[in-house]
Amino acid sequence: MHVCIQKTSMKKTNIISGLLLLALCGKAQSKFESIMNKMAAKVGSKSYSRADYDEAAKDSASTFLDSKEILKDPRGLSGIYYSTTPVYANTQGDKGKIVKKFLVNYEVTEKGNEKLNMFTQHAYETSNQARWVKPAYFGAEAYAPLKGVNTAHKLGYTFLNDASYDNKNYQYITHKSKQDLQGNSVPDGDYLAGWDNKDVLEVEPGILLIGDIGVNKNYTEKEIANNKKFKEVVVLYKKEKATQAAKYTREICWDKLVEFFRKYEKASNEAYNNTIEMAQPKSGIKDEPKNSDLVAAVKAKMTKENWKEELTYVYIASEWKNHFKLIGLTQANTLINRTMRVQCVFTKNGVCRVGIVEIQQDNIFNTGSVVENFGSNPLVAQGNGPVTDMGCDKASQYKK
Repeated sequence: MHVCIQKTSMKKTNIISGLLLLALCGKAQSKFESIMNKMAAKVGSKSYSRADYDEAAKDSASTFLDSKEILKDPRGLSGIYYSTTPVYANTQGDKGKIVKKFLVNYEVTEKGNEKLNMFTQHAYETSNQARWVKPAYFGAEAYAPLKGVNTAHKLGYTFLNDASYDNKNYQYITHKSKQDLQGNSVPDGDYLAGWDNKDVLEVEPGILLIGDIGVNKNYTEKEIANNKKFKEVVVLYKKEKATQAAKYTREICWDKLVEFFRKYEKASNEAYNNTIEMAQPKSGIKDEPKNSDLVAAVKAKMTKENWKEELTYVYIASEWKNHFKLIGLTQANTLINRTMRVQCVFTKNGVCRVGIVEIQQDNIFNTGSVVENFGSNPLVAQGNGPVTDMGCDKASQYKK
């Protein structure tokens, strides 16, 4: 009897030995491979199978979604999309489907909120729960200070980052990593990740990227390189973009994402900072201090605390406010100091920044006295509010 032996890198065990005995030519060989595949899945080496790709191809060829309504939207985002890889769509009956084709409808509500609904053919099931898959949903609320204008739109993109819990129904294979003894990132198995708490970006017209795709300013080059090696991104494309979408390797996806989020973060900060208003200048107030004394007080604070900004100018933003305290054995009400707010404008690395600093002047007092006797006591910068970036034209509006 001729026995067909198959090579394996797994440790020899009683189970493997038994399987090798079953691995005869013909049907026995296919049974051997089937059992081996199941064992491999248990140790975290999941990958898309030929059956997954076949099911995805059948879903792609279905014309069911073509007859459904596609919403008209000014961005032209709505339409029929296809995934470059199979997507696991879990039904309410907990039976998985393999999908590739999606009907995407984008709309903006009267309140300016954005909605992106993604339907498969299984979203239209009406009676058989075991075949029904809820549509995926992504959304974003209008940001009031920006009057509903999404910063991404200003850059020519659509970015939505509010994913529905039901998006757990949609899963894709991605990879884990760990550090070896040399500190290098190495593979640590594969797993199924859901679309819940994930984001979607229209990276270019007709191509969507879905996944854990955010890149913030604290990302190191090493972390970005790690994403390129291990963190998968789901790519959806319109039919006319099939050739372009095929070029979106994991590395290309992350190059595009880094490029977008660097611009997005900068534009978002600028948009937010432009909503910040500087304090109105105050003049002609009682005991108005010299501007040179205010500048000296603020600079002394900056030197003491090793600020990296450079002071451009200062102006008074409030009148003096007296402060009292109960002191002594009799807890006598006593005027101890006064404070005022000053608006400061700084520069750092060519960027203008603004912030409020509190100036304090101590009173010369006797216990129980509320008489103002500030004399020539020094002005001291005691504290400061948030320092915010601002366009230099706006920040210089009150400079004399």
